[in-house]
Amino acid sequence: MTKEFKKYNKEVQAKKDQVIEWSAYLENGLYTLDKDLRTVFNTTKTAHPMVNNLKNTKKEDLLSLEIEGSRLKYFKGSILWFCINGDIKIFSDDEVLVICSNKESYQRKIANYTYFSPFFRIPSLINQDAKHNMLTEAFIHSF
Repeated sequence: MTKEFKKYNKEVQAKKDQVIEWSAYLENGLYTLDKDLRTVFNTTKTAHPMVNNLKNTKKEDLLSLEIEGSRLKYFKGSILWFCINGDIKIFSDDEVLVICSNKESYQRKIANYTYFSPFFRIPSLINQDAKHNMLTEAFIHSF
């Protein structure tokens, strides 16, 4: 096994561990990661606009994981996106759960919303949870 392959496998496992950590916010089902390891999606959502343009999203055992169980679900997401700044966005059909990586990121998002919302059409904030650095915003469907 080459060093690059070992490193890639380690990155894949780290992403899978994060997905399992946030599984209370994802619907049960079979999920797969895109080749860039930025997006994880329920395989029943392959026609979703966020998913249908991803690189090489064919089901592969290495990139797949099953989310199952009867534990309480706090959100009904089907797509998880690892943001470049460390935040995580989980998409349902109508809402987006934003899990901020830290308090500063959470406060910056609220400040940006407060400042820009009078001037631009941006997703409305549905819920704010400062204790957990989470925001829920409306999902804007593009047609």
